[in-house]
Formats: sequence, C-alpha cells, structure tokens
Amino acid sequence: MVHVTLPVKARHLLQQEYEEHVDSFERALYELHRRLRSLLDRKRIRATVKYRVKSFSSYYQKIQRRSSENGQHDSVLISDVLGIRIVCPFIDDLTAVENMLTGNFSIREREKKGAEFSFKEFGYDSLHFLINLPEDLTESFHLSKDLVTEIQLRTILQDAWAEVEHEMVYKSQITPFDVNLRRKLAALNANLSLSDMIFHEIRVYQRELQHQLDRRRVAFMSMVQSQDMEEDAKTAPPADSLGSFPDHPLLQSVSTETQESQLLKALYAHNAHHYETAIEIYERILSEDAPESIRTMVFLHRGMALFAVSRYEEAETDFRSSLEVNPENERAHHYLGLTLRQLGREQEALIEFDSCLALNGGNNDALLSRAQLYYSMGNYSDAISDCDKVLNTQPGHNHARKFREFITGQLGM
Repeated sequence: MVHVTLPVKARHLLQQEYEEHVDSFERALYELHRRLRSLLDRKRIRATVKYRVKSFSSYYQKIQRRSSENGQHDSVLISDVLGIRIVCPFIDDLTAVENMLTGNFSIREREKKGAEFSFKEFGYDSLHFLINLPEDLTESFHLSKDLVTEIQLRTILQDAWAEVEHEMVYKSQITPFDVNLRRKLAALNANLSLSDMIFHEIRVYQRELQHQLDRRRVAFMSMVQSQDMEEDAKTAPPADSLGSFPDHPLLQSVSTETQESQLLKALYAHNAHHYETAIEIYERILSEDAPESIRTMVFLHRGMALFAVSRYEEAETDFRSSLEVNPENERAHHYLGLTLRQLGREQEALIEFDSCLALNGGNNDALLSRAQLYYSMGNYSDAISDCDKVLNTQPGHNHARKFREFITGQLGM
C-alpha cells in the first residue's frame, strides 16, 4: 500500500514523489503480469490479463477524496496504485483463478464487490484481492515491502458491466432521484447476471456430454479388444453406479426435453450397459429433425450399442449412415471395420481400417484393430508391425504389448 501523510502535500510535490517511483512500479507490475500469465497458461485457464499503474491524475484525485473522508487519521492508504484485472469467460473459471492466486501469492485482503447491493440495485459482483508484491520484486526494483497489487477478478460480462457502470454511474454521479434510469440499470444487471449463470450451466452440460462420449468410446474399444484377446467378453459387465438412472441431477435441471438432453440420457443408459434403453432413445432422436452434427453422432453411438448386443447387420447400417453424413469420420470407418470383421467380411474390414488410418495415422485403437485383423488373416508380420507402431508412440499400451507377445508366442519367437 502507498501511505500518504496528512495534511496532503502540494500537488507538485506529490507528483515529484510519484514520478520518482513510477518507472519501478511499471517494471515490477509487468513482471508480475508475466508470472500470472504463465500460471494461467500452466493451469490451462483461458483469461485476459490487463494491467496498469494508476495515473498521477487518478492517484491525486483519490488522495483528495480519501483525505476528505478520513476524519482524524494522520494518513490515507492507496491500495490500487498497481492494478491487474483478470477477465474469464465463465463463472467457474473465477474459482480456478482464485485457487491459483491463493496458492501462489500472499493474499492480504479479499473482498467481493457488489455483495452489498440488493436485487433492486445495480452493483455488479467482482472479486478484488490485495496481494503482497513478491519479495524478489520489491528487492529488485527497490520498492517498499508494504507495496500491494490490487487484482480484480471478473467474468467477461462482469467486466463489460463494470466498464459501463464506471462511465454511466461513477463518473456522472447519478442521483437518487433518477428512478427510471436506476430501474433500467437494475434490469440490465439482472440480465447479465442471469446470462453468466446460463453460460455456466451450458458449459457444465457440454463437459458432462463430452465426458460421457469419451467414456463410451473407451468402454467400446475395451470390449472389442477383450474379445480379440480371447477373454470372456460375451457377458456385459454389470451396470455401473450412476445413481438412479435416468434421473441424473444434471438431467433434472433440464426444463425441456431437447435433443442434447436426450443424447445425454442415452449416453448414461449406454454407459450403464442398458443397451436397449439407449437404442430406444437414439431412435427417438433420429426420428426428429436433428442437425447433421447430431445425426452423425447418434448413428455412430447407436451402432456401438447395436454392436454390443451382437446386432451386427444393424450396426453396419448405422456406421454407414454416419459416414454418409460425414465421410471423414475416422471413428465410423474404424467401427464399421470392426463390424465387418465380426460379419466375416475381412477384406472389406481391412479397407475401412485403412480408410480410418488414412485420415489419422496416429489412431492407435485402429492400428491395434488392424493388427488383430492381419493376425486372423495370417499376415503375422504386418500384425506385429502395427503393434510396434502403437508401442512406439504409446509404450505403455497394455493391449498392444499383450497382443504382440501373444503373436510372437504363437510363432515361437
């Protein structure tokens, strides 16, 4: 903090003191900004970081205002000479950044701005922190050990409101008699707050959907690879603990049955091995006028469910339908190849595996599937070669290692 003794010195003397330190302030703040940016990148937090040293004009105005409010004290404290603002897209990013700050800096003060306003008023939430400037920076730039930096933490919408509020409210000094304008600002504030919450809910929903999609892909490949390792994969594993399917808490928050919510419900059923329920929901989605991005995904996942219950001809139809919508869907080529192999059409299966790997030569699941096909066709050298390609990029790939050992053992190598 910057301590300014009272009574306030003449403006030119304060300016002289300010200018003696401002260069050090700027260099120290730049270095602090660089460290924050590095921490955010390391945590993979998308955020905009702004920083500024308070101008002398603003600094002097704040001293004048604080001194007139200060009563009998002999000094005033200015805590925002060094300022940083971190602006994040979503509400939950704020928690991640706060944890990052508390884990890496000495926090002197934390304040939630706007918490004092009622719902009829128009103050907007913002987290403010005062952090001690790291000791190595105060020493390097010969600054006071008491110097702090104010860090404001906001979402994009909170930052937009703060900028508007500063111009329309703070600078213009709206009086209590501007009732209509205050109501409009309060309504705008409420809409922005609601928008932040809706963005957050959509993000949580999308993350859960992606998580379920990833689980489905991993489980499907694990089932297929277990079959090829001659393990007992004919009996579906027991339903995992998803709570009382399909009344998952995230689905309960959905007010209407959208295609996305139906897809998530189908994936919960699919991942819990309720295959027939999943197939029924997939069919319901396809009966509606779904966009191509949804249709190709649903065809793909219904095909996986049909494959799991050994309805291979129907699975083939779905994988081909997915490719009609998106011919460059590498997973559809891969899964179609697996299905054709189950149907005994090995040459056709090989074409699909090759098509998948032409789109993505680093698809280790497809490489292992092709290796298993090569083995069943008696092409042992190419089977070992594909296993080696997997192990070169992923040495810990358990299925590839075991299958290679199985082949070499059969060959007496």
